[in-house]
Amino acid sequence: MILKIWAMLYNATDPMVSRVVGNKFTNLPTGIWLNNGGIIGQQGAPGMPSNNRWMTNFTNHTLTSGLSDGTFSPIFYRNSPSFFVPSNNNIIPISIAVACTSTTGSQFGPICPAITPPPNLLLQVAKDQLTYSGPENRWHSRHNLYRELRLDTALLQSDTTFTNFDYTINYENTGLLDSVKTIATNPALNNNLNLLQSAKTTNSAVSPLLNTEDRAKAVNSILLDMAFAGTTLLTSQQLSILQGIAAECPYTEGTAVYDARVLVAPYDSTDYLNVCETEYSIENNGRFMQQDEKRSINEKSIFEIYPNPTDDILYIKAHDSTETGLNVFIYDMTGRLLIEKTNKIGFFEVSVGHLPMGMYSIKIRTGNTVYNRKILINR
Repeated sequence: MILKIWAMLYNATDPMVSRVVGNKFTNLPTGIWLNNGGIIGQQGAPGMPSNNRWMTNFTNHTLTSGLSDGTFSPIFYRNSPSFFVPSNNNIIPISIAVACTSTTGSQFGPICPAITPPPNLLLQVAKDQLTYSGPENRWHSRHNLYRELRLDTALLQSDTTFTNFDYTINYENTGLLDSVKTIATNPALNNNLNLLQSAKTTNSAVSPLLNTEDRAKAVNSILLDMAFAGTTLLTSQQLSILQGIAAECPYTEGTAVYDARVLVAPYDSTDYLNVCETEYSIENNGRFMQQDEKRSINEKSIFEIYPNPTDDILYIKAHDSTETGLNVFIYDMTGRLLIEKTNKIGFFEVSVGHLPMGMYSIKIRTGNTVYNRKILINR
């Protein structure tokens, strides 16, 4: 499914296209969460969204009519200056037309209220009744709900399920790590040495169960060190750690990836986007790879890449001797292709000594299959 969001919604003069790709919406019953608290989700009723399909009032549920004035669309956006109208107002666009003449929720602006997530789904998250495609998905759902309850006391007090959830998660890794971050980053709290010491003890005692928690603990440690020192400056070691985290995938390594990107921003101009956030490849049938597929590939020792980190030469070896006709591509974090090599013997020696220190993405292609890895150049 391709969802195009047009710039008319933002008072711009030219169209801006955004792409959302998904194939397991039955495992994402709340739809798409927006960073301003809004939600595009649970289209139609009853039940959850179908795979690659947004439910509408129309006979053909895959499209909203390009001839409509938008009033029948279940996805609501702002109506100023105008909604999207297809060319000559007489064609059905290939992609979904998002249009409406009235607004019922978030208008994608700083002054807009958040659209209230479906209460029944939030209760299911709180009761741990949903089926997730991976443990990271469960973590994100519970973490999002925890933060929502922190900000919305009315929602918190609306059901004992939420108050019980909030009490329980406060003593789990999610709540403990968030409380440490709050103390380390709040100017009203991080000048209290007793509070900082208590937060440091709590952070040290956390035993991460997932990468999301491991990265949050690592970022918290650096934030606490900065608070103790009364500085906003990073040491070279701290910067190196944060650059590594900033280059990772926020979907599997969690929101600490975004925190790391903010902290390293004053030190370099790298656009830290992981391939999981940007890649849309025909090799994978034009979709993002599902997490269970990523895991099954990662569990196989298909390729050996060493040393990693490296300072000069990188070796790439295919463990399966039948893997011939290998293509290697190395990109920086902005997606710019830096190195491309091909051979037919299943072994590479790639010189990266001329590249600046930092995180890079390496893509290995054999036949119609593509494998993605990250490498770190450090000297």
